[in-house]
Amino acid sequence: MPKKVDPEQRRRAIARAVWRIAAKSGLEHVSMRRVAAEARVSTRLVQYYFGTRDQLLAGALSYRNDHDQVRIGRKAKLVGKTVRDLVRQTVLDLLPIDAEGRAMYLIHVAYFVRALNDPKIVAMLGGGRGVTLEQTFLDLLQAAERAGELKPGLDLELEAETLVALQDGMSSRLLLRLRSSTRAEEVLDYHLERLFRP
Repeated sequence: MPKKVDPEQRRRAIARAVWRIAAKSGLEHVSMRRVAAEARVSTRLVQYYFGTRDQLLAGALSYRNDHDQVRIGRKAKLVGKTVRDLVRQTVLDLLPIDAEGRAMYLIHVAYFVRALNDPKIVAMLGGGRGVTLEQTFLDLLQAAERAGELKPGLDLELEAETLVALQDGMSSRLLLRLRSSTRAEEVLDYHLERLFRP
């Protein structure tokens, strides 16, 4: 009997092939043929699951966004007991500190360059159909405020945007090896001390 293939699993495998090419060479090197070779499937199969090259790029980015949400959620369950721990771990999960984080950020950079001339990619980088990073941080800060963990008088929306800016700015410096992961953690902890009660 022919082997049964899970279509969703196949789509994810193809998306991961896009990620590997994008992280190594940028999106300009992503072609249907090259993705097929990387995924070890036929070009026709890539077209069957994703249609056009633009649909392939959009689909792979959507899977990457989902991957970030799962990664953050998975690690958040392993962290300690306070909301501060969750905020800290969320930022660290998105920094290119380990091999997975570095690969995910390189993919982000590849899509960022593409987004400069593609409004659809801009929308997807901003959260697309999922929850934005700003909203994730805002939800966490609101939970911290309810739990009495935050210092008084904070503008939580501004603080959520500041956390995104901190993560994004530190990521580029880590990627270029202008900062160490130890220094990134020190900067993050310094900022969190300004937000949270001792």
